Amino acid sequence: MRVRRAFRFVIATFSGISIGLGIGSAADPASAQNLIANADFSSAEQLTGWIENGVWSPLDWEGDPASGSALNSNSCPFVGCSSLVRQCVPVTAGERYRVEARVRIEPGQVSGNVLLRVSWRSASVCYPAAPAVGQSVISVPAVTGQWQLVGGTFAAPAGAQGADLQLAVLKDSGSGNLAARFDATYLPEAEITVAAPAALAALAIIRLRRRRRGWPAVDSRAHSRELR
Repeated sequence: MRVRRAFRFVIATFSGISIGLGIGSAADPASAQNLIANADFSSAEQLTGWIENGVWSPLDWEGDPASGSALNSNSCPFVGCSSLVRQCVPVTAGERYRVEARVRIEPGQVSGNVLLRVSWRSASVCYPAAPAVGQSVISVPAVTGQWQLVGGTFAAPAGAQGADLQLAVLKDSGSGNLAARFDATYLPEAEITVAAPAALAALAIIRLRRRRRGWPAVDSRAHSRELR
């Protein structure tokens, strides 16, 4: 009977914590603070907060008349040219970050690559001379003329203090034009993780035993550190 009651207590405790915190997964991205300024390219802000190439486009991925997107068009006459719309945000080395954007590429253009690219920098102010300490790249998989959600999660490498988020368009030739629209850019605060399920279950058992034996209460924060 004691074992069965203890088991039910552990399951109830663990289930409550799971629902409240999201065990074994990152925090809900919707609740995380986006580090990108003017991430949705509103009609009032247009490309404020972004630098280098690109113009504002009224074509919004949700059709919002008060918003728009960044149109990056590459017509460079040289092979290997890249056209960038970019923004720098501070990050912490070793932390994990989610990078996302909505991207739209119209068919019938010259070949090339459209990328979300993060150049990890050794200073929180990326420009003009902070050395790169790593790079993470997300390729847009298809040319459909429709908005696509692309993204990935990366750990900031050792020495990283800034993330240079680049909305990049690269051509394969020195002729023609390749353009893409970017919207709903997302690079939030570092992901928050919680203790693993096995650690939380073990902590629940410890609490139950101590209460039954009249032992002092357990400091959950200290035990969470120990169990991790």
